[in-house]
Amino acid sequence: MKILFFVFFVVINAYANHENLNGDSIGFSEEELEYLEENRVVTYTGNPNWLPFEVFDKDGHYIGIVADHLKYIENMLHIKFDKKVSKTWSDALNIATKGSADVISGDASDKTLNKTFNPIDAYISNPIVIIMKNSHHYVDSIDEILEKKIVIIKNYGYTYDLYRLYPDIKFTEVDNIQDGLLGVETGKYDAMLSSLALASYTITKMALDNIAIVGKTDIVMNVTLFVNKDRPLLHSILNKAMHNLGEDEHQKILNRWRHTTTVTKVDYKLIWQILGVVFILFIFFVFRQRTLKKYTYELKKQKEFYEMVFKNTSSSLLVIDVGSEKFIDCNEAAVEMLKAGSKKNILNLRPSEISPEFQPDGRRSDIKSKEMNSIALKNGSNTFEWKHLSVDGEEFWVEVILTSITLEERKVLHVVWKDIGDKKRIEEELKEKQLLLIQQARLASMGEMINNIAHQWRQPLNALGLIVQKIGFYHQNGMLDENNMKTNIDKSMSLIGKMSSTIDDFRDFFNPDKDKELFSLHTVIDETYLIVEETFKSNSIGFKLVVDDNEMSIYGYKNELSQVIINLLNNSKDVFLEEDIKQAKIDVSVKKDKNMFYIIVCDNGGGVPDDVINKIFDPYFTTKEYGKGTGIGLYMSKIIIEDHMGGKLRVANTENGACFTIEIPEFLDN
Repeated sequence: MKILFFVFFVVINAYANHENLNGDSIGFSEEELEYLEENRVVTYTGNPNWLPFEVFDKDGHYIGIVADHLKYIENMLHIKFDKKVSKTWSDALNIATKGSADVISGDASDKTLNKTFNPIDAYISNPIVIIMKNSHHYVDSIDEILEKKIVIIKNYGYTYDLYRLYPDIKFTEVDNIQDGLLGVETGKYDAMLSSLALASYTITKMALDNIAIVGKTDIVMNVTLFVNKDRPLLHSILNKAMHNLGEDEHQKILNRWRHTTTVTKVDYKLIWQILGVVFILFIFFVFRQRTLKKYTYELKKQKEFYEMVFKNTSSSLLVIDVGSEKFIDCNEAAVEMLKAGSKKNILNLRPSEISPEFQPDGRRSDIKSKEMNSIALKNGSNTFEWKHLSVDGEEFWVEVILTSITLEERKVLHVVWKDIGDKKRIEEELKEKQLLLIQQARLASMGEMINNIAHQWRQPLNALGLIVQKIGFYHQNGMLDENNMKTNIDKSMSLIGKMSSTIDDFRDFFNPDKDKELFSLHTVIDETYLIVEETFKSNSIGFKLVVDDNEMSIYGYKNELSQVIINLLNNSKDVFLEEDIKQAKIDVSVKKDKNMFYIIVCDNGGGVPDDVINKIFDPYFTTKEYGKGTGIGLYMSKIIIEDHMGGKLRVANTENGACFTIEIPEFLDN
């Protein structure tokens, strides 16, 4: 009974499959159906480096636009494509021509494949484009770059068309798209010719910001499947199956790869500058019919090129109407970034309406947005960072590039969004680490500061001891009258006040700065020296401060600059003690040149050894004995001066010692 049931199931299943394949929508002949019944496995190979069309990834998986089409055919015909993994395109050609694969994908014009294979009807057409440095102007055809070094990928189908149409050009051949694009970026080659999809996908994936698609050619690459000439029935079956693929399904496959992987970054400002030049020529030669026709033709070509790039680029592009300040167009990448679902949910909105109420600098988004637009209109362009808001309420950072252009006699702002979320997160983490290191540097010097407090207190403590003894003496001898008591109390309170002031000075030094303030350079250096004065005197270290103008002031973090100066003074002191320098001295001078302040700290400690002078600002690098230095003092000093104050910290050896130069701009950014 079980055997009869199994036989019945197999017959019914085979009949169902036969009925499915015999549908009117495909129109297979009986001979073709019999071929499918007997040949359920079809051997296939392809290009391992041809995304977005196809690729064998590092795990041997076959993906891409062609791969998705083959999956559709597999499901339609109930067959399986046995993929023969290739390492290079030449390897794939070798596999196919030796008979190890019945089917291979490629360009319909490929002469090598056409010898032993028959192509089915092409199902994807892709123009061959010109890639150059993004500073280059728009290129209308290959004829404009005949004298340039042009690189192409060898053994591709359209290469035969290039050699046939341009026999005088000495093309350079490379093995893959990556080598060609890197050659253009580094200047090894002037231009590269490739299909639009392959070029735009690879430029985006390799993050090549210095090159762009600058034009297209009349040559078109037609993607097809080549079938071994010994398999005419298979050729007919695949051709019918591919035609049976609906336009909607075909477009879904293309969109799936276009949305996530295309295309190249294009210099829109340059394009519209060209349009401006053409427009000027049109005005100048407005009464000459021949020039008018030429202008019309150029304008059409530019518009086609602009629309092609606008729709296909993976960068988020939008257009703002200057009058209403609302979005009037955008591409799919912008829709995806905002998670808006469709363009209609973005159009007629203002930038501030898809932004938090306040930007991170505390300014209202609506007010600041108007200001950014005004700057772009005034200067022609404006680049800045902005925090936007997706439809689901998620905040994200973008770099915004606004360019003022005229589109169809209408003044608009062309908008490019670049996702900088990762960059902002790294900046925030780095800022937190730097603040932590600054505090660590302060704590690391706490022991030395306590030693300085001891020096500061030694003299007033001795004086207080003498006053106490004096009061006792006066009391024993009956000399402690009201006048003597008042005099000694006043002296004691004065000494106690001095000691309290010392505590305040050290406490202020260890408190992190919260707000910027206007402070005198002369004053901050004087106050910093007071902290180490007693230590310097007890070790016979001389100190001299020369200030060109006592009124020189800057706006910033006073305690941070004080920490830098005390680090430099203590480093010099440590060198004096380690090297037992006689007549040790430190000279500090403060000067101003134009809009820059210079604080120069020089000692006579012998200088920094030449083999380490380029390393002393590195984190955790120290020349001191183990346990006597942390190696973060000079590193944090450089961070404070260069990152927090927008200046520079340098070191150089002189005849007698080392000189550290602090360079700070007079006007610091807020």
